[in-house]
Amino acid sequence: MTTLTQGGQTSIHSFRMNLVITRFILRFFLVMFIISLGMVFYTKTDKQTLRNTHNYYEAKLISLYQKDLNHEITIKDSTGNDVKVAIGRLINNQNLINSSNKTVSDLRQSLKLTRKFDNKKSLVFF
Repeated sequence: MTTLTQGGQTSIHSFRMNLVITRFILRFFLVMFIISLGMVFYTKTDKQTLRNTHNYYEAKLISLYQKDLNHEITIKDSTGNDVKVAIGRLINNQNLINSSNKTVSDLRQSLKLTRKFDNKKSLVFF
């Protein structure tokens, strides 16, 4: 009976060790994917576009709980100075909207979710 119990313990130990190794490998590849995605995305999108996108989504997030669009928040302008701006102006600013659209487009291209082919009639994946 003791050999049967020892065999079960050995099998469970082997299974748990394989599970640990599998988790390590999956985490490693996930981290490598995130790092490579970030590098491609960061090199493709310029710094001002990222700053504009951050300001736009910050204002959108604050507007979810702050219903007064005249509420002012402090953001950094293109020179790095702190500026107080109303949330409504940020949300309706076409430059910030275009920057956020460009950032989302660059992110999709980095993920290869959008595949466009050269001047051929073919499928476009979104």
